[in-house]
Amino acid sequence: MTRVLIAEDSPTQAEQLRSILETEGFVVDHAPDGERAWTMFSEAATPYEMVLSDVLMPGLTGYELCRAIKDHPSRAATPVILLTVLHDAGDIIRGLECGADNFITKPYEGTYLVRRIRHILSSHVIRDAPSLKVGIDIVFMGRRFNISAHKEQILDFLVSTFEEFVRAKQREMDTRVGEEKRRLVELEALTTQLETANARLERLASLDPLTELLNRRGLERVLASEVNRAQRSGAPLVAALLDCDDFKRVNDRLGHAVGDVVLSEVAKRLEASLRPSDHVARVGGDEFLILLPETRWAEALKVAERVRLAVSEDPLVVFSEPIRVTASLGVALLPYEICSIEEVLTLTRLAIKDSKVSGKNRVSTTEVARGGINGSHYADVRDLLRQEDCFRAVSQPIFNLSDGSLAGYEFLTRGPTGPFEMPGDFFRVCLESNILTIIDLRCLKTCIAATKAMDRSLRLHVNLFPSTLLDTPPERLLTLFPTTTDRYSFCVEISEQQFISDPAVLRHQVQQFRDAGIKVAMDDVGFGRSSLEALLLLEPDVVKIDPKYVTGISHDAGKERSLRRLVKAVDALGAELVAEGIEHEHDLMMLRDVGVQLGQGFLWGRPS
Repeated sequence: MTRVLIAEDSPTQAEQLRSILETEGFVVDHAPDGERAWTMFSEAATPYEMVLSDVLMPGLTGYELCRAIKDHPSRAATPVILLTVLHDAGDIIRGLECGADNFITKPYEGTYLVRRIRHILSSHVIRDAPSLKVGIDIVFMGRRFNISAHKEQILDFLVSTFEEFVRAKQREMDTRVGEEKRRLVELEALTTQLETANARLERLASLDPLTELLNRRGLERVLASEVNRAQRSGAPLVAALLDCDDFKRVNDRLGHAVGDVVLSEVAKRLEASLRPSDHVARVGGDEFLILLPETRWAEALKVAERVRLAVSEDPLVVFSEPIRVTASLGVALLPYEICSIEEVLTLTRLAIKDSKVSGKNRVSTTEVARGGINGSHYADVRDLLRQEDCFRAVSQPIFNLSDGSLAGYEFLTRGPTGPFEMPGDFFRVCLESNILTIIDLRCLKTCIAATKAMDRSLRLHVNLFPSTLLDTPPERLLTLFPTTTDRYSFCVEISEQQFISDPAVLRHQVQQFRDAGIKVAMDDVGFGRSSLEALLLLEPDVVKIDPKYVTGISHDAGKERSLRRLVKAVDALGAELVAEGIEHEHDLMMLRDVGVQLGQGFLWGRPS
C-alpha cells in the first residue's frame, strides 16, 4: 500500500486530506508543521512514496521542506506536491526552483487530487532517470532562478499549474454564473412583484375606492371595448343611469359616513342584479352607470326595472337604522358612433329628468334612434339629441394669399332652421345645458362625412372644443377620421376662446393627433388672454388669426404692428398663418404685405 506524508498546519484541512486519501487506499501520516514533516521523512524506516505539503507553515515552509527532500542523498526522487492558496507566477517559479513535482491550489477537489497523485506515482520511474535531468535559468522580476529537475517533472509541474489556472478560472466563472443566476432569480422575483404591483395599481386606478365598482377611467376603457364589439357584431348596446332619489337627505340627516355605507350597499345590490357580462361604474356622488352589451331594448328595460326594485324593495339597515333608498333610472340605446362617457351621460340624464319630474323611483327612456325619430320638434335644445341627422355641414374656402389659389376648406355646422341654426347660438345653449360635448361630437361627425367627396390634395379643416378633447379619449376621436392616408389632409382647429386654464392639459391629445398624421390648428388666436402661452405649449401646425385683428387692418396702424409681431412669433414656431374674417381688398393687400400666407372670409363669399 502507498505511504503518503501530509505536512499541514491546519487540523481541519489535514483531516480532510487524510479522509480523501484513506478512502482511496493510501496509508497516511500527518505532520503538523514543516520541521516535524522533515524529521518524519528523513527518519522513516520505510521511505514515503509521496509527500503532500502546505506552502505556508510556521518554521519550515513548504518550499524549504521540498528543497530539503530533493537534496536528500537517497530519497530525492520522492514526489512532492505543494498545496497552497497562492497561484501567481512567482509561486510557480519558486515551486519549480525547489524541485516540486506538482502544484495544486486550495480549495481542491478530492477526485482531481487523487488523479494527480496516481499520475505522478505512475511516472516515477521516468522521473528517476538521470539522463532526463535538465537545468534552466529563469529571470523573474529582476531575480534569476535556476531550475534543475527532470524534464518530465518540469513538464508535469507546468501542466499542473496550467490545469490549476483553468480550474481557478472555471471556479471564478462558476461563481459568476452562480451570482448571475441568483441575480436573475432575484430579478425575476422583483419583476413578478412589480408586475403584481402594477396590476394591482392598474386595478385600483380603474376602481372607485368606496364601492369597488369601475370609476370613470375604468368605464372609459370598457366603453371603448364594448362600442368596438357592437360595431363589429351589429348587436345593440344599451346604457342605464341610476340616480339615488333625495340622497342629500341621507347625508344631511345621518352624516356622510353613513351615506358612504349606504352607497356601498347600493353598489352590491346593483352588481347582484346584473349579468357577468354587464358593467357598472360609479360616475358621481350617488350616480351609477350601467352598460348592457348585446341587449335588446325590451330586455334592457326589464333589467333596469329589476335594478330599481333591488335598490328600493328592502330598506337598508345601517347601525340598526332602517334606511329606504329609491332610485330613478334613465335608459338609452347608444349609437354605434358614441365616443365618450359624456355622450352616454348626456343621453341617459335626459331620461333621468323625466323620471324625476314624473315622481321619482321609476324607469324612463331616451330613445335616440339610429337615423332619428319621426315627428320630432325643436321646442328645446335637448330635442337636438333626439334626432341624429338634424345638423348639416357648410364649407368656407381657404386661399393662398400670394396667388389666390385654393388651399382648402373649413367645414362648419348649421343646426335646424329656427333658433338653433347658427353654431354660436346652439353651442352657447348646449354649454348652459351641459350637453356641449355630445353636440360638438355630432358636429364633428357631420363635417367629416361632408369631406368624403372632396379633393384630398386640399386642406380640410374641422373644429373641436378643448372641453371635447378633454372629455373624449384621443383614440376614440381618431376612429371618426379616415384610416387611410386620406387622414393626412385633415386639420383639427381648437378654439382659443374656450381656454380657461393651463393649455398644457391638452398636450397629450394634440400629440396624439400629430402622431396620427392630422395637423392641429389654434383657432381664434388673439381673442383670449393666453394666446402666447397656448402657442408655446401646444406648438400648433397652423395658427388662425381672430377676425378682430384682421378686419380694418389696412387703416389701423395698431393692428398692423400687432400682426407683424404675431407673424414673427408664428414663423419662429414653424407654423402656418391663416387670417380669418377677410372682407375687403385693402385688408387683403395689407395681409400680403405683412407676410400672412393663407386667408378666408366673406370677401370670397359666405359658407355654403
